[in-house]
Amino acid sequence: MVGNLAATIDFANFRAEFMAAQGVRDSSEGAIRRLTPCSSPEACASRHPGGVARALQTVCPCTPVGYLLPGGRGSALMYLGIDLGTSGVKVLVMDAGQGVVGSASAPLDVSRPQEGWSEQDPADWIGACEGALEKLKAAWPDALAAVRGIGLSGQMHGAVVLDRADRVLRPAILWNDGRSAAQAARLDAEPMFRARNGNIVFPGFTAPKLVWLCEHEPEVFARVAKVLLPKDYLRLWLTGEHVSEMSDAAGTSWLDTGARAWSAELLAASGMDQAQMPRLIEGTEASGVLRPDLARRWGMGAGVVVAGGAGDNAASACGMGVVRGGD
Repeated sequence: MVGNLAATIDFANFRAEFMAAQGVRDSSEGAIRRLTPCSSPEACASRHPGGVARALQTVCPCTPVGYLLPGGRGSALMYLGIDLGTSGVKVLVMDAGQGVVGSASAPLDVSRPQEGWSEQDPADWIGACEGALEKLKAAWPDALAAVRGIGLSGQMHGAVVLDRADRVLRPAILWNDGRSAAQAARLDAEPMFRARNGNIVFPGFTAPKLVWLCEHEPEVFARVAKVLLPKDYLRLWLTGEHVSEMSDAAGTSWLDTGARAWSAELLAASGMDQAQMPRLIEGTEASGVLRPDLARRWGMGAGVVVAGGAGDNAASACGMGVVRGGD
């Protein structure tokens, strides 16, 4: 579709005419991307006078390249990013050229029931994600309708414990919770943890949290059927799948990083087993597809793929191009 448009529109002159109409001298693609997108061809025609309006029946130059409006509305490929942070959920739609079309966010609170503790209710993550996506749908419905893939990132190391019916057993213990310092020290004293996982066992990591749970909340620990990381709990809600990926899994202290698999020995040392772990994939692999009821709610089509994604630190490194040895 974009190739066909390129054959019929002189984009260089189109861009120059558009930028002149806007009174902007910088006609680079980056400058165009910084402008607020138009919501429809009618809005474009009234906003951009003169010859620019003639081409706006097909493509709007004040949106990222490739975002088509009616009669090409919603026909360009779009991708949705969902980031579950500690202070809020951020969502962002981008086009196939990695141009940002729109974004929205919703805040989160942290509970600190005791000194050194840090918890959140996973239901609040879902609520914030729903709120942010409703904002995105209200502002950019056509872009959201064109989404064909979803990527997830989020706060790492947290422990979401579920029973056999996928019900949350207690508030999630977050990355910045220090209650399991003694348990972390005990695990770290066992040489196999650093040898196989490649990390110090920090109190914020997931494994010592489960040891703490076993020692201090044994009735909860006895009911744990699955342990998920925060973004992977959102994935469960989005797809119905228990899945994690390598970067987030590496921050649990249970991943054998050389084998790229859960370590039965490291799990056993924490009182856990592999049946309690999610399936592992690479971040670039598909983890499942968006549930049909959610796709309908957000105006998306069927079969929207949810990728493995990454923990927030790994995602940030990829965003900066730090992806190979020496970068």
